[in-house]
Amino acid sequence: MQYDATLTAMIEIERQGNVQEVERLFRQLQTEGKTASGSPLATKAYNIRIKAHFRHGDARTAAKSVERLFAEMKSANVRPDVFSYNSLIHFYAKVQSNAKEVERVYAEMRRDGIVPDVVTFNTLIDFYLKANDVKSVERAHVEMKSANIRPDVVSYNSLIHFYAKVQPNAKEVERVYAEMKCSGVLPDDVTYTTLLEFNRKSGNSTEAERIHAEMASRRVD
Repeated sequence: MQYDATLTAMIEIERQGNVQEVERLFRQLQTEGKTASGSPLATKAYNIRIKAHFRHGDARTAAKSVERLFAEMKSANVRPDVFSYNSLIHFYAKVQSNAKEVERVYAEMRRDGIVPDVVTFNTLIDFYLKANDVKSVERAHVEMKSANIRPDVVSYNSLIHFYAKVQPNAKEVERVYAEMKCSGVLPDDVTYTTLLEFNRKSGNSTEAERIHAEMASRRVD
């Protein structure tokens, strides 16, 4: 990223949670012509605004602000990047629970040649799981692997949670956990807690004890 003192200040001010000052600095960049299409700073500047509104804005309007800023970005012919699209997908998936818009934005992201990352797929998988859309979960998981994007602990925990608590399926819990370990992703306290609760409720005390021993050996609290 090209260095710019105003942009650097925006990053720091965003961390402090001052949305109004972020907007003031953005307008300063605008005046200097640094947010126009073709500027190497434009996408980053818009993303800082999006991040500021989502993280620190008024809870009643923050999500709508993300939608507005994304539209403003596109109308200014500033190319969104993976962070921009992830923010909008997050908005439609977790704030509005709008499946049609989630799919539309994801498709637009692919058409624009933006490569999804692990955050993109984790958001999609979590959304599909909460909608009990197993086919879409499987599709997203396959696309993730096809794109050579390695699932992380969040990806696996979402799947384990689904098969342990939403649609209880011991074989699927075992399969996903085995895949997680084979891929080199280390379980965390969320993984172990879910597995322990599932096996105890299923009456599988032997497996519960094994999981507890494994957790203790890795010193996961």
